[in-house]
Amino acid sequence: IEFESTAQQRAFLAANDSDPVNRWVAAQSIHSTAMLEIAANLRAGRQPAMPAVLLDVMRALLADASSDPALLALARTLPDPGYVAALEVTMDVDGIATAHRFLRRQLGLQLREAFTLRFEERRVRAPYAPTPAQTGTRKLANVCLGYLGAIDDEDSHALATAHFDAADNMTDTMGALAALRNSSSDAREQLFARFEAKWRDEPLVLDKWFSLEALAWRNDALVRIRSLLAHPRFNARNPNRVRALV
Repeated sequence: IEFESTAQQRAFLAANDSDPVNRWVAAQSIHSTAMLEIAANLRAGRQPAMPAVLLDVMRALLADASSDPALLALARTLPDPGYVAALEVTMDVDGIATAHRFLRRQLGLQLREAFTLRFEERRVRAPYAPTPAQTGTRKLANVCLGYLGAIDDEDSHALATAHFDAADNMTDTMGALAALRNSSSDAREQLFARFEAKWRDEPLVLDKWFSLEALAWRNDALVRIRSLLAHPRFNARNPNRVRALV
């Protein structure tokens, strides 16, 4: 359904609508528009800039401490770059990918205090339980950690490492790894090496590790993927393993 609305109207819906799906749709529209605008500016030779409306929406979502954590996690998550790129007739892969990385890092930087506060509030400190309440809360905490990890400095490295060390479940463990996925820091290499050493004999778990390595947005990504084809646990006859890495 296509309908006319201003960015300010969508921002209001994202912050205040009584229906959670409407809030998510409005937030995703704001996020997608911002990514498309930045990609267009890059194609025109202009520097990317943070849209004020997106910053306002994220600030409002971070201020919401009463809504369903699962909803807030989804609303705070930027849409998949592949989805956004497909909204245009001609896909601008590099532009959308650059816009996605720019927004994640700038949101993390400009709202660092709020993301850190919400991360600490939403970290599940009780023993692991596969309940909807814990699942939504863990998801929200890891979304916040992801924005902080995009800053890629010593503080964010330390936060992700501490989260990894304290994790008693795979969701938080993977959340810590994903937060540093794109980093080239020693902290990132150490966490990924520790995970691989612990789970190398568990194929389904190791698939997650291969996948995160393959999804890393780094200049050496292709070199890394090619090197992992020679990893002792890579098996080209295993469809899941091939799908995870290639």
